[in-house]
Amino acid sequence: MIVCSCNVFGDRDILQAADRIEYDGRKLTALAVYAELGCRPRCGCCRLMIESVLMGAGHNVALPDPEKSDELHIRRTIPGSSTLSYVQDMKRAAAG
Repeated sequence: MIVCSCNVFGDRDILQAADRIEYDGRKLTALAVYAELGCRPRCGCCRLMIESVLMGAGHNVALPDPEKSDELHIRRTIPGSSTLSYVQDMKRAAAG
C-alpha cells in the first residue's frame, strides 16, 4: 500500500527501512525512516501513517507531544477527529 505519494513509498518500504535502522533501544521516528529511505518529508501528510505502520509491526515509536506545537509538523484534522485525539489513541494503543 502506498503511504507517501510525494516520495512514493509504501508500508513494505517503511518496515524494511525500520529493520535496517540501528536505534539501540531508542524510540524510532518517522524522520529516521525518511532518512533511511533517502528522502525527507514534503507535505507531511504521511507522517501519522508511517507511525501507525511502525506501531502495528511492534516497533517502539516516538510520538510527538500534542501539547507542543513545535513537535508536530502537521496540524491537519481528520473528519470527526483531530490530530490530538489521534495521537492520544496511538499512545493508548502502544501502552496496552
